[in-house]
Amino acid sequence: MSRIRLGILLLATLAVPASTLVESEPWQGEVGLLYGNHDNFFFRGAGSPAPSSDLVTGYLRLEKTWDTGRSDWTFELGADAVAVADVDAADYEGFELGVEYKRGRAKAALGYSALLNRVFSESGEAIFFDQATIDFWWRYSLGERWWIRARFKSEDWDFDLLEDDRDADVGKLSLTARFAATKKLGIRVSYLAEDRDAIGPANNRTGDGFELAFEGAPNEQTTWFLRFRSRDRDYEDAAPDDRNFRRSDTTDEINFNLRWTFVRQLGLYVRNNYRSGDSTRVDRNYTGNVVEAGLFYSF
Repeated sequence: MSRIRLGILLLATLAVPASTLVESEPWQGEVGLLYGNHDNFFFRGAGSPAPSSDLVTGYLRLEKTWDTGRSDWTFELGADAVAVADVDAADYEGFELGVEYKRGRAKAALGYSALLNRVFSESGEAIFFDQATIDFWWRYSLGERWWIRARFKSEDWDFDLLEDDRDADVGKLSLTARFAATKKLGIRVSYLAEDRDAIGPANNRTGDGFELAFEGAPNEQTTWFLRFRSRDRDYEDAAPDDRNFRRSDTTDEINFNLRWTFVRQLGLYVRNNYRSGDSTRVDRNYTGNVVEAGLFYSF
């Protein structure tokens, strides 16, 4: 069964019978347009072409909540499009749909998303793939200050025919605890684990890591988010004559975003992603940064 059909089937199993719905909120949503720059588009290291590029990103998010009396159901839809100025044929788009269930202190969600025509490079020339993801998480509140969450993602990577040895199934697990230090500041700590099973054994890998994140809302108009993520990955199945033989990577990321609503539903959105890689493969030692800024409108 294809990943798309499986995603639709899983969402259908959580569909709410119309007769159980008591009250619904109006549709809510957000549309945004951002302009930015990626200074190392392929996240490549020394000896590999690593073009910079200007980016234009547009997105749309929609959601609607139903109250059944004892629980809440929220349905979510989203779409994204990214135009890449300086890398040929690198424009890509994506969509997502999901459902969230809340009852008492517990929440659970199931989602499906797809990214189409994604691109990366091993040698400076673009390699294209599609990525489909099924995402499930369960969260439980331990009181006013604490919640815990378990999350699992199943990804399907589908490459061009000439690179189909990179086709892979990827499983990702995260375990998160969040603490509200104050009403305006939250702290999250996460453990991460992943396993990638590719057609070509040289592309198999396992890994683990952690995240430390801070989220704040100093006032009703402003929110911000800061996260540090570190991951270690090992390629244990590569043959001695492959360049991934005994390869080990450490990747560190710093993400920051700021949202400020300055006129009713209209606001400013700024985000930045810095990533560095340290690897036993010289060409995978790199740094890269993506910065974007633009406007969003909530309705």
